[in-house]
Amino acid sequence: METRKIQNQYREKEDEIKERIREFRGLEQASEKRVFQELVFVILTSQTEAEKAWDAAKDLKNDSLLIEGSREEIMDVLEREGI
Repeated sequence: METRKIQNQYREKEDEIKERIREFRGLEQASEKRVFQELVFVILTSQTEAEKAWDAAKDLKNDSLLIEGSREEIMDVLEREGI
């Protein structure tokens, strides 16, 4: 990819990139559950699109399945999100 094209893409997404960096820095003060949610997101993104992975991680957290969900319950959420 050309340097100019990369620079243009960075400029287009600069605000999003900076916001995500702030979120990562905030994890230093986060609870273990929040850090675990981020870990789940990172693992899921290796299998699918980031947006689907984040939606699944949020659903698992919101449904209290992130830590205590059964295999079947977690699989249902992942399938619902298309993962």
